[in-house]
Amino acid sequence: MRQNQLPLNTSLPFTFQTHAALAAILLNDERGRAWFYTYHLQLFAGTFAWNPDDYEVTYLIGNVYENYVHCPLLELELFHVSDIQKQWPSAYAFLQYHLNNGRYVCPLINDRYLLLGASSVTERALRRKDNIEMEVFYGYDDVQQIFHLFGHSDQLLKITKFSERYEDVEKAFTYTHIPGTYHYDLGEKYGASSYIVTNKATEYIFSPEMAVHFLECQRDSVNAWPEVKQPQYASQVFGVKAYDLLRKRLERIRAGESIPLSSYHIKTIQDHKSLMIAFVHYLISHIFPQHAEALSEVMNAYTVLEKLCGSMMQLSIKFNMTKNPIIVDRMEQCLSDITEKEREAINQLLFILDRG
Repeated sequence: MRQNQLPLNTSLPFTFQTHAALAAILLNDERGRAWFYTYHLQLFAGTFAWNPDDYEVTYLIGNVYENYVHCPLLELELFHVSDIQKQWPSAYAFLQYHLNNGRYVCPLINDRYLLLGASSVTERALRRKDNIEMEVFYGYDDVQQIFHLFGHSDQLLKITKFSERYEDVEKAFTYTHIPGTYHYDLGEKYGASSYIVTNKATEYIFSPEMAVHFLECQRDSVNAWPEVKQPQYASQVFGVKAYDLLRKRLERIRAGESIPLSSYHIKTIQDHKSLMIAFVHYLISHIFPQHAEALSEVMNAYTVLEKLCGSMMQLSIKFNMTKNPIIVDRMEQCLSDITEKEREAINQLLFILDRG
């Protein structure tokens, strides 16, 4: 086989690669959509075990391993990239074998050796350093001598499809022993974070009752899935209370503390609203077409929320440029509006789901 590409649905925006990979693999068929739009509805925020002053807002299915092991539609095989050199003649042979057998390969590799949108190796060398990152390999082309990947290119906060030369991928697989880089250290502490993903022939039907559970937990700030363990977090808050960590960060900045304000957290909240718009669209087209009019109103409510998040995103960028404290006040108001309007939208949606 001289070329091969596995299906990948990249219609939803995600800030974090782990969630983007899960969505891109699952949203290709009805079974995957039914599971994803049931179990991927809740946000949470966690402070890191190694730095309680730092935190992230993410989805309940949070870390790399847990993303896949709890999904009955996917089979997960963990591996260490360092083992490939011992067991395979090349990264190319390893990747081609699994891709030809319908498996997605998601390794932690050194992005320093990938072009990632750079126009030349020289340009890449000028602006890259060692960075261990997870990428999704979903295809290859022997004619052009390239692999097809899905992950972070050089576009800020955007995960996209891109291609990389065979020779560069070999280097990215080879030079991965980089202590001190985030994902390397995380893998050393919590286990292998590279994996092969295979679609299983398991049936799954959308469960309105389970979706109701996750939505209620998002609204009421309750952990919807306690079985999912997140060892890298010292403390966690769930649902709309996840926004409290961002709110506390804004309060500290307003009080005069010189601490960073990351746009990634706000972008994740905005991505969640985009996901909810897609979820409501799925309900209209696949589950409850008889409630299309009422669900369209819910979709409009989430569209407003998405725009509010976009406004707050722009405000965060302006603040990081100007340090104007008035902007912090506006962000706090924006966050309060988002919290209130989201609870209202969830209540609308729950009313429709309870009607069936």
